[in-house]
Amino acid sequence: MATTTEANDEASRRSTTKIVDASLWWDPFPHLLAELESVSPSSDLPPPLEKKIKENHAWFLDTVSLFKPPNLKSREALDACRLKIGLHQITVKTDKKEAALKISSALCLDEVQSYILVDRTINQKSIVADGVFHELPHLVMLQYYLERQCLMKCTRHIIMQACESFFCLVKMEQNAIKM
Repeated sequence: MATTTEANDEASRRSTTKIVDASLWWDPFPHLLAELESVSPSSDLPPPLEKKIKENHAWFLDTVSLFKPPNLKSREALDACRLKIGLHQITVKTDKKEAALKISSALCLDEVQSYILVDRTINQKSIVADGVFHELPHLVMLQYYLERQCLMKCTRHIIMQACESFFCLVKMEQNAIKM
């Protein structure tokens, strides 16, 4: 009888959608960096890119702390069938969950964020097929450090863009005063 109850509890847990902290989600930073690098430092940002920067504002302010450490709530959330992370939903698969838990431990990273990395890495078939590393943990770790590096580069690029705009304004004011 107890095993039937346990089986029902497990089935119930697997059929649920678990809502987790929206701040655990991030849009891939390599894509954003590519867009930022394609814009001339002396020109204004295109409105769609400006919107993406505003949407990721918290990540640029807290570049280090938004990749969070492991926690029990995230670990338990992976027992659900689906995760709702802000506007995004992910279906939890057992093999990806197991990999995410190992990655979480190795990187000291939140379990849900580790799952996002595992999911993205597996979905990038060209990286998995053509990668130098042939094991998933190595690929996920590489993806994690790529995300962090691109986040830092995006932040640097935004600061440089702002400085360039500021210096252009100062120069225009100086020229106006001379006239």
